[in-house]
Amino acid sequence: MRVTAVVMAVLVLGLVAVALPSNQASAFTRPAEKCGPVEIHQDGTVGPVLCDDGQPNTLVRKDLASSAPRVMGLGANASWSEVTAAACADYAHATIPLMSDAYSYQFARYRWRWHFISPRTFALRLMDSRLCG
Repeated sequence: MRVTAVVMAVLVLGLVAVALPSNQASAFTRPAEKCGPVEIHQDGTVGPVLCDDGQPNTLVRKDLASSAPRVMGLGANASWSEVTAAACADYAHATIPLMSDAYSYQFARYRWRWHFISPRTFALRLMDSRLCG
């Protein structure tokens, strides 16, 4: 009986996935054109870093990686001490807006919401030297 229920659930989920339009089947990836054109701002940042739905804009990733390579090199399972070390190393040659954008991108990309401070708090801590002393 239990095996039958599991098989039925798998079949139903498979049919739902097939029935969904392709733009709904992969809700966490967005084609770059969905985020709008990339703009270069006067302060050297590029954007939009995030699309209207909160997902990272893949078109700006290369620019962010050249500005903040250590932050952009972090993975989904990075610890807070790794994030801080990367941010402080990149901060030696990057501006607060660039660092904030790189952190915001990674925060959205890896869904760090429950693990780390918000991008706004991150930028504030950079500004008042609490993050990198």
